[in-house]
Amino acid sequence: MGKTRRKRRYLKKNGCLPPTNNEKIVLTSRQLENLITRVRINQMEEDGFYRKQIQKRLNSNPTTINKWGKIGFDNPRAFLEGVRTGRPEVSRTIEKSVLRKRTNKSFNLRKTGLQLNISHTTVKNILNDAELKWKVRPTATKLTVNHKKQRLKFCKEYKDRDLSWWDKLLITDSKIFLLSGGSNPKQHGRWVFDSEELDLWEVDKFAKGLHVYGGMTSKGVSQLVFINGIIDGERYVNEVLPILIDIQERTEETDDVTTTALFDDNDDWIFEQDHA
Repeated sequence: MGKTRRKRRYLKKNGCLPPTNNEKIVLTSRQLENLITRVRINQMEEDGFYRKQIQKRLNSNPTTINKWGKIGFDNPRAFLEGVRTGRPEVSRTIEKSVLRKRTNKSFNLRKTGLQLNISHTTVKNILNDAELKWKVRPTATKLTVNHKKQRLKFCKEYKDRDLSWWDKLLITDSKIFLLSGGSNPKQHGRWVFDSEELDLWEVDKFAKGLHVYGGMTSKGVSQLVFINGIIDGERYVNEVLPILIDIQERTEETDDVTTTALFDDNDDWIFEQDHA
């Protein structure tokens, strides 16, 4: 068998080329531990220990002892067989391809690995080496053409307003906190075998939750309003609105954003609910 063919077979089996005679080998703590175990097995074999004794002393399985007990010390580098000296090198062309593909919305580690004939772990390592982090894309309401026109009109109308005018705005919004924990499918994943039956993720058809309202200005925030159950216009006017606009009773400026006065003139301010 030629030298080139031996290298190719070694690369296919171990994921990297065999170390040369003058190459400095860097091993992880786990790899070093495995290497020491191999040498100890061989040494105990030469010292006349039975294999059951070796298995008991080193807490190794019989397959490992049978394999490494016959090596001998005539060729010390044989103990490095299968011990990775590091990740296999990846060409710059493949790295550029991975970094280019990761901007696609349909980017997938395994799919990209199959396309470039590399493993999905190698794809992930390339991204990590480039100091990229996995982040979940935040959700946002899709804007219609009408929404975009209205926002552009608003910007043109108010772009020249003085900064003091924006201090008059009280912007309020709401958030629903569901007792079911939301609908993120990644939080309900399971690692199972193909033959296992995956348990159901049961959710309420009409999930119970808590409706929370709040407001803020450039100087501070309003009180939070907690509402149970369904809220309609009448309930909003009677239970939510009085608490939100109660901020006009604040007259003193303090260091606490929850109690400080929010307007220079409590008779001249603008109420806005969720950009409405």
